[in-house]
Amino acid sequence: MNNKQEPTAWVNWCAATGKRSVSFECESELASQPLYLGRDWQGLTREDMDIAFDDTQEGGGFYEFAEAIEAILRRKNNGTKLDRKI
Repeated sequence: MNNKQEPTAWVNWCAATGKRSVSFECESELASQPLYLGRDWQGLTREDMDIAFDDTQEGGGFYEFAEAIEAILRRKNNGTKLDRKI
């Protein structure tokens, strides 16, 4: 499995005119710069759902469950640390 992210777009420079443009294709291997504008969305696994559910069972309600899910998704998609209350 290849985990290398593909460029979202390319900045292409024209040597003759000095102008640059953005396109979805690489026009020149020497005069194009790849743009990486984001990562693929990371959803919840069954394990993530179980953790969120288990963390809110003792006195937790709907909002606590929603906050637990939000914390897991934030960690997976932004790389922030999961702050769990156990």
